[in-house]
Amino acid sequence: MDKENVRFAVTRFLQMCVDYSNDSIKRKKTRLSEENSKELNQEIERWVSYRDFTEHAIKELGQGELEDWLEKIANENR
Repeated sequence: MDKENVRFAVTRFLQMCVDYSNDSIKRKKTRLSEENSKELNQEIERWVSYRDFTEHAIKELGQGELEDWLEKIANENR
């Protein structure tokens, strides 16, 4: 797989993780309105952190900041 295909696949996977995170956060916030709990608040905070970190990784991929990593992945299968 060449570097651009790796970039596309990794970016797509990470975007799916962001989408899942957003859905999970939404579900948990709905539950939070029904049952206000410290544990649920903490779980939401963890999901928000994960989502934000993942979005940052997508941004770095798009800006070319992870080229060495992409090259390494692309060359592993050669």
